[in-house]
Amino acid sequence: DRMADLIVDIYTEHPRRVGSSVGTPCLTYTGPMAAGVTERLDCSQPVSGRYVFITKGSGSGMIQLCEVEVLVPFADTEEFSDYTVEVFYEDPTTTTSARGSFCYYYKGPMTLGGTGRWDCIYPVYGRYVRISKGSQNLRLCEVQILVPEDTVPPPYLRNVALNKATQASSEDSVNNPPHLASSDLAVDGKRLPDVAQMSCFLSEDGDMAPYWVVDLEQTYVIHALDITNRGMCCADRLASFAIEVFTQDPVAVPAATAVLCHTQTASVPEAASLRFKCERPITGRYVRIKKNGEHLNLCEVEVLVSYGDLTNVALNKPTSSSSNQKSEWGSDKAVDGQTDFNTDSCFVAADADTAPFWFVDLQVPHLVYGVTIANRDPCC
Repeated sequence: DRMADLIVDIYTEHPRRVGSSVGTPCLTYTGPMAAGVTERLDCSQPVSGRYVFITKGSGSGMIQLCEVEVLVPFADTEEFSDYTVEVFYEDPTTTTSARGSFCYYYKGPMTLGGTGRWDCIYPVYGRYVRISKGSQNLRLCEVQILVPEDTVPPPYLRNVALNKATQASSEDSVNNPPHLASSDLAVDGKRLPDVAQMSCFLSEDGDMAPYWVVDLEQTYVIHALDITNRGMCCADRLASFAIEVFTQDPVAVPAATAVLCHTQTASVPEAASLRFKCERPITGRYVRIKKNGEHLNLCEVEVLVSYGDLTNVALNKPTSSSSNQKSEWGSDKAVDGQTDFNTDSCFVAADADTAPFWFVDLQVPHLVYGVTIANRDPCC
């Protein structure tokens, strides 16, 4: 008869060590419990926490416990971890050859009910975002894809070279028919490293002092350039070059004053997109990349200037996934603007899915700066 009048509370901090900690009631058991019996007592509702305290409601009397088992869903013992975020220009579910750009790998774990922001190691341009897991149990309560917003002031950066007018010392029209390697292909918005797909500028054989110029159409404060190298053949050619900024067109005005942004000696890795930061922000309108030696190859050049804050572009966009646990836990739940799992607002992959993934179609390409992900609560 001593197993009666019990109160069970759940704490996130140890109540004896942290005097200000406040417990959340789980249940009150009036009892009594018969001798030699094991009884299951359910909380009035699921409660998140680390410490379970059992006390007497009367404040006095003996508590006798032969065994206490604290029950959580099986998946709650697994960590929110091992997530890879990739950005694609083409739909990876319909185009098997689609090549993703790596954004971020999250080792984890994340706390229950938590929301974590993962910034790409560098901004990645694309339309489709895929989140995959190295093992079972992919669960996403909300996913936000973060890109700059025009209307907000600095400190973030944006590309102002897209589809702007370009010039070059030469264009490779011998090995590549006209327009297959023209200067404008370096600002077409495609970080595709394949010359055969008409996405790269190549200078002509024999041009020993090649250069490439873009007119930004107005003056900006330039912070850096993102440059994408070609893949397959000849990637080591993108080396020994300088990035310069002008207020006047250096082609029309050969005496125009150049301000050095960056000097690169080593070659850029094959098919890589690297950021080259100016030694200091430079004000100018024209950007020139010139090489000391033959063969200047540029698959994409992005000129980065001061931009605004970040905005979520994933809200209510089309989504897909490898599987889902229930129909009400579909992939679209991760971009519905809600984070409450108890209202069926989270995506959950099927338990048997050993290589789960989730992705969102942003519908138009964006320069992706980061991803915010909300974990489910109270469990898993």
